[in-house]
Amino acid sequence: MKNWGIPLSLFVLALTLGSMLSISCGPNGQNGTEPPQGKGQITGVVRDNEEHLALGSSPQTYEGALIQVYEAVEAGRYRLAEGEPEQIDYETGDLDAEVKSGKGGLWEVELEPGKYFIRAFYGDTSYSGDVLIEVKSGEVKKLDLELIHGV
Repeated sequence: MKNWGIPLSLFVLALTLGSMLSISCGPNGQNGTEPPQGKGQITGVVRDNEEHLALGSSPQTYEGALIQVYEAVEAGRYRLAEGEPEQIDYETGDLDAEVKSGKGGLWEVELEPGKYFIRAFYGDTSYSGDVLIEVKSGEVKKLDLELIHGV
């Protein structure tokens, strides 16, 4: 019998992280242009996660945050129960791109179609969780990355 502890934990983590970001699609990126032929674009803002701010703090955006984009590699397939849809686990592959956020925490990256993990870092103790996102040719997705400040 398969141990569902790790896949189920990853699924719960993905749901939790999903509540800490916003994803939407549109025809143009932040600079008002469409992605180059055969590529997709992800654009967004790096900002505070309001749930994890110190009492009395105001949320802010982060210029100079490092955004890393890793290829998502299929790690396995499973079903939670008989008759349920097949689930796919992914693991982090090779680093595909790195970009820094600009004024107002704005960032964008153009990528080949595929699945990617995206994460952001600011300083030594601020980070976002890994976000799995699919890029499609000609599509622009908005992905705001929310930082958690820790030790």
